[in-house]
Amino acid sequence: MNKKFLISIIIILILISTTAIFLLNSQETVSENELDKYESAITIFYLNADYSSYEETNDPQDIKVEPSNVTESIVERWRALTEAYPEAGYPVEAVEQEDWLKAGERYLQTNGNRSQLVSDISETFPEESPQPVARSFNDYIQLGEVFNEELKERMIEEGLEFKD
Repeated sequence: MNKKFLISIIIILILISTTAIFLLNSQETVSENELDKYESAITIFYLNADYSSYEETNDPQDIKVEPSNVTESIVERWRALTEAYPEAGYPVEAVEQEDWLKAGERYLQTNGNRSQLVSDISETFPEESPQPVARSFNDYIQLGEVFNEELKERMIEEGLEFKD
């Protein structure tokens, strides 16, 4: 009886330990995913980021982000692109609320839409014309430039503006 009791206790301890390890690993994964969301938003929108609190707590929600002097231009180009091509996916509410995580997620979610739009538009180009790269609309949002003259002309016809 003593031996059975001891074995039962050992099995219970092993189960508790395994469960605790699983829960800790799950929490780390959630934290890493959250950190990835912050890093994506910071990169996409050129946000200023203060990591000082995060370095103490290791909680991504402690990263403080705010728009930089470049953020407004990026957001404005994305908004303008979406006015011309609604599938480009500008998240009005998220940007108005400066919810950069949600805006960043939307940017990533609609990346395929923007690539497909470029592909659809380029199908109407003359056969001898160089084809734009799939990320051309992302180049426009991020840099204010498109590196295909035919696509650039179409975008200008749609009312989009470019740097001189």
